[in-house]
Amino acid sequence: MSDRSPQSMSATARSQNPDSTAHAVIPGVLLPLRKQQRVLLTQKPADHIVLVMTGVLMVEARLPERDRQVLEILFPGDAYHTQDAPGLLGASLIAATPAELQRYRPEALEAIERSNPEFRRRLESAMAHRSARRTLHLASMSGASGEERLADFLVEIGLHLGRQVQGSRSFDMPLSREEIADYLALNPDTLSRIFSRMKSSGVISISRGRATVPDWPALMRLSPFGAAQTELYEQTRVPA
Repeated sequence: MSDRSPQSMSATARSQNPDSTAHAVIPGVLLPLRKQQRVLLTQKPADHIVLVMTGVLMVEARLPERDRQVLEILFPGDAYHTQDAPGLLGASLIAATPAELQRYRPEALEAIERSNPEFRRRLESAMAHRSARRTLHLASMSGASGEERLADFLVEIGLHLGRQVQGSRSFDMPLSREEIADYLALNPDTLSRIFSRMKSSGVISISRGRATVPDWPALMRLSPFGAAQTELYEQTRVPA
């Protein structure tokens, strides 16, 4: 079974692919985003739910005495409700890569759910899996070392965006070094040193923004939550 690809798919292709986002054919307001384009998150009066169709997004906000903090990463298939937005200055969705969103007002979504129970089930599942990923990230941040946090991050990115060939996996890095440092609450210099150690030990190589993990099991051994992330990811690929 092949891994999900970050490549964009047309609405027609998505509707014909049973492994793609099940709610791709449900009409909504399509929002194509350029890389680094920002969508401000407000809870009222513009309450809405967005579904990530393609691309990678960051949930970002400003913290006291800091320019920004990357709080969460969203992948294709994720659902985000503005009620989840942190009550922080500048809370936004930012496209880490070119992306497509479908946006719904709750009242419109409720009407769709009543007529399409399968869509409702998939939406609830998407919300639950995103919440579980967020919990794993918080657990990693609370107890893991800097190297373990980076390993957890690389496993998460590799699962969602990577292509596996035998025991190796390669994927484009959607976030910059500064964004990764923000997401992992690490000093950028500290992150660079950890990356350098991983490269020297052969755990990962990066060229022109593309990462290759030649020995995926070796990275998994460095990742405290790699097994849990893998199990959660596999759940999103197998219909319940």
